[in-house]
Amino acid sequence: MAKQSKYDERKIKKKFKGESFIVQLGVTKNYLYNLILKCLRNYHAQKSVEEEILGRLHNLQILYKKQLFGLAKQELTKLKELVKTFDKVHFLPYLLEWELTLEKDAFVYVNHNTESLEELLKAYHLAIQNLDNYSQFKSIVHQIYFNIRKYQATDKLGELKQQLDHALQSTKGFSSQLVALEALAFIVGINSQWDKVLEISLKQITLMENEPNILKDQQIQAKYFNALRIAMIPFLSNPKLELSLFEQFREKLWKQPLKNISPYRILDVLTVEIAVFLKKGQLPSAISTINRFHTFLEEHPNLKNHPNIIIAYYQAANTYFFDNQYNNALDELNVAEELYSQQKTNKRRYHMIVLLKALTYYELNELLLLHNYIRSVQHYLGTKNEQHLEFEADYKLLRLIQRLCNAVDRSNKMLIFEQIEDMILDYKTQISAQQFEVSSYFYYWIWASAKLENCPYQELLTQHNQ
Repeated sequence: MAKQSKYDERKIKKKFKGESFIVQLGVTKNYLYNLILKCLRNYHAQKSVEEEILGRLHNLQILYKKQLFGLAKQELTKLKELVKTFDKVHFLPYLLEWELTLEKDAFVYVNHNTESLEELLKAYHLAIQNLDNYSQFKSIVHQIYFNIRKYQATDKLGELKQQLDHALQSTKGFSSQLVALEALAFIVGINSQWDKVLEISLKQITLMENEPNILKDQQIQAKYFNALRIAMIPFLSNPKLELSLFEQFREKLWKQPLKNISPYRILDVLTVEIAVFLKKGQLPSAISTINRFHTFLEEHPNLKNHPNIIIAYYQAANTYFFDNQYNNALDELNVAEELYSQQKTNKRRYHMIVLLKALTYYELNELLLLHNYIRSVQHYLGTKNEQHLEFEADYKLLRLIQRLCNAVDRSNKMLIFEQIEDMILDYKTQISAQQFEVSSYFYYWIWASAKLENCPYQELLTQHNQ
């Protein structure tokens, strides 16, 4: 088994056929599985508030069974403090049930100041009410994610958003507010309402920062990291947002303990950072982040299997392109294209790679390579597609780039650049301003405009942000 790179039970059974121990292989596997889980539970016991609560609950049960009621009461007091400190509302009714159980044995607490049965019952009913409130929030949130991810349906989101808005007005619980704000950010993000995404994310961040004790919980730290990540995205769609605010989010985000954060989330952050720095014309900062991205990828090679890795490579290539480092851009695009050939997850991403690669070949003056490349990929992009606005624009842009290959003098090239700019501006009128800002066509427009105005890309990017 130790020699196998991937466990193959069929080969083991074949090799040891007839051996007595092989009959017990299923039992041994199950024992080993449970032993590993037990070790992992012990390992994580002090790394999560919920794990600590579950461990203390187990202590409480043992002490009660041993009729060590005084010690059980002490354990219960610690548990209640822990649950209230970290607002783990789903545990509180269960703990109050335990307190009611211990209250029945009140004769052992003659010298203890315990709450009256009536007060305990009131606290219990209030805890049930708060849990019911929290459960209603969770139910709405699950409906939102289910509608989007299962059916790709957005028609019910408006109704669900109204329910969340209404519920938020009547709740003061930390957990309920946090769950609701996460869902609201998701809804407005689906609808590309990025200014509202920033507004809601700021509320999430403030809510968590106002509870420093709760923020010590690993699960809340992960949510805080995610809220900061999402708050960074609107800087792509709104050129008027100050870079200083973005830098504040970055500083807070990278101060967080990253060992408990999913590498995929960190990959998303690095990708957004590259894109925002490019959008703001901060090319040295963008390239510095690209270097961090490559270092991080060396530490987590499995990330190459994640679909979003293609976007990261594309953003890196886009940055190098607008920094006139065309060979570096081509290297990033070649990797992105290879990864797409393995994953084939999103055709639009492939279109983005193809178009940027075509522009890179043009800037390198590799016109023969460009001509042959367009011929080789044209059938993948398909023909005109009136049903998909971006695919239709991609098709038109590729044809115009192809015409650049055959343009023999500057006046012909300028005419084609004007046609590219006109085509992009026509595309812009068919989508919202925010959608255009986050699309690849914003950068094609910057490229064509720079050619027509004969000025550096960075100058145009800076002007656009003012």
